[in-house]
Parts: sequence; structure tokens; C-alpha cells
Amino acid sequence: MHTSHRWLVALALCSQFSLADAQQSQSLPGLQSYIPNRIEWLGLVLNSQLRQDATLESPFSLNVINTDHETILIFVRYQANVDRRIMNMAVEAAREVTQITAKSYGWNRWVKIKDRIELAKP
Repeated sequence: MHTSHRWLVALALCSQFSLADAQQSQSLPGLQSYIPNRIEWLGLVLNSQLRQDATLESPFSLNVINTDHETILIFVRYQANVDRRIMNMAVEAAREVTQITAKSYGWNRWVKIKDRIELAKP
């Protein structure tokens, strides 16, 4: 078989597989493409780096979420027996990481950072 014919056969096979994959992903909602916007991406990245669950040694949780098109919220829920100094250091570190990460993407001019700290209900 001539080299150009091999390429044509390979191209035809690839396009058939691509078409089959595209049709299958359209029929399965979990496989449909989704591209997050910038603030969603930043919230996802930050939460994967900074999230922490409350433990006996560190009785506060910290999560990072996007609340609107330009705001990252550092959300902290703490127990009454928390060491406030340690918790405040964690919030400040999360703020700094958020600023550094936003700057690394070139988004620091428009990203706003807020925090919400509340006592966990028993």
C-alpha cells in the first residue's frame, strides 16, 4: 500500500472513532465537555490547595469558594475551643496564597478576596 493511502486509511479510522466518541459523550451527561470560567477555576485550584477539615487538634474547617464573577470567599467554621491565633494565621495564609495564585494567572487586578468566619453550631 502506498504511503499516502496508509495515511488516508489511518485518517478515516481516526475520524470514525472521534465521531463515535463525540456521539457517546453527547448521550452521557457526565462526559459532556465543560470549561470553567476564570473565577470557577481559581476557586477550584485554591480549594484543592487550602481546604482543611476540622479535627480535634485543629477545630476549624476552611474552604475556598467563588461567590460571584470576581470574588473568592475564604469560609471558616470553627468550634468554641479553637485557638484563635492559629485559626487567624491559617486565614491570613489562605489570603496570601489566593493573592499569589491570582497574580500568577494575571488576574490579581480584578479578583476580590473576602472571608467569612463563623462559630459552628453544635
